[in-house]
Amino acid sequence: MLDGDITPTYLEYKAAMLEDKHILVFVSPDIKKSFLDLKDEMYDLYYQYQEKTKRLPSSPLEPFKDWIYQELHKNNLYSNIFKKADPFIWAFLFEIIREGNWLYEFDIAHSINEVKRISDMLSTSFRSVVHFINKRKEIQEMQSMLDYLDNYSSYTLELLEEKNKIMNHESDWSKLLEKAIQALNHQKDIIQNPEINPIVVNRISECYAASLYQKEGNILSLIGSTSNISANQMYSLDEDDIYVVDALTKRERIIAYREDKNAIYLTLPVNDFVVCCLHYRLEKRWTKEQVIAYEKEIEYAIIDGNEYFLDFFKLILGGRI
Repeated sequence: MLDGDITPTYLEYKAAMLEDKHILVFVSPDIKKSFLDLKDEMYDLYYQYQEKTKRLPSSPLEPFKDWIYQELHKNNLYSNIFKKADPFIWAFLFEIIREGNWLYEFDIAHSINEVKRISDMLSTSFRSVVHFINKRKEIQEMQSMLDYLDNYSSYTLELLEEKNKIMNHESDWSKLLEKAIQALNHQKDIIQNPEINPIVVNRISECYAASLYQKEGNILSLIGSTSNISANQMYSLDEDDIYVVDALTKRERIIAYREDKNAIYLTLPVNDFVVCCLHYRLEKRWTKEQVIAYEKEIEYAIIDGNEYFLDFFKLILGGRI
């Protein structure tokens, strides 16, 4: 026993639980049968302990310790059972069952056959998951995306509410942009050769500002912006080398860079009338040529993990304004 009425085996078991390991628990047939005779009484004592203390036990033994040692000094059915194993074993088995794991029998008297049976069980368990191994990255990405979507479930409702306010003339596009870019408030590494030899070449900031333009005839007019940025009030669709114009006319995402401001702009065409521009900064200053050289890596750093949100954001901005 270690300090706190726990054992090394118990700590190994808890570590395996935390890491979602596949756990098979083996116990001798006599101990398993005896434990099943105790199980209902132990559940009652466990719930009584929680009701009395209003907290979880610090050790599996804590809710049962007094009861077990009292019964050991008597001459009854319980004392005969408890003498078969250390008191901690009974408490440990109770936690294993309470946490949803199963107890498999292992009869030492027939150990050769039992080892073969365990080997068969492990082989069956492995076969049940082996086809997932080559999909591990995809599964991890799906889990990451699930966490991402879960975090933003209420946030997307807030954006919908803000859009409704705009439609009812109770708000404006600048307020919606301010709320939207809060979802993009994390820095990302710009990584060269991510699949072969990943090298972090720079870091891009959180999205610190955004601007929104609407097409009116041959003009793109500013209809919303955040953070007091000095966005142009309008652009002519005839102008050359203007990234918001190019994004609309080419119908594609465009990465642009202002070397004097060390600012990256991701322009998103929303529909035939609207284009959104998201503003980022680089941790290390780059030349325009370096940005062009790493354009794909920069775009990936911005989009990775945000693809679904940006698609949703474009839907919120979409529709005719």
